[in-house]
Amino acid sequence: MEAAGVFTCEVVASPLFDTQSASEDIRVVKFPHGLPDLQILNDQSKLRYQIEDTMELKCTSTGSIPRPNITWQLNGDPVR
Repeated sequence: MEAAGVFTCEVVASPLFDTQSASEDIRVVKFPHGLPDLQILNDQSKLRYQIEDTMELKCTSTGSIPRPNITWQLNGDPVR
């Protein structure tokens, strides 16, 4: 993480040419610790759900930089 920041590369061909330089912001990425954690917040004893049943779920992923963008899908369709 300490290596993140703006880096500049400068090239000097000889005294007859101009100095050329370019800078870029370098980001360091840290992957999460293990798999995401999925919790069922409503009735945890219920093993089967029917169409139109409501589930309350919580998904967390820790240890990553930047923070993950978690999205929900059901059969490939976005879920609220």
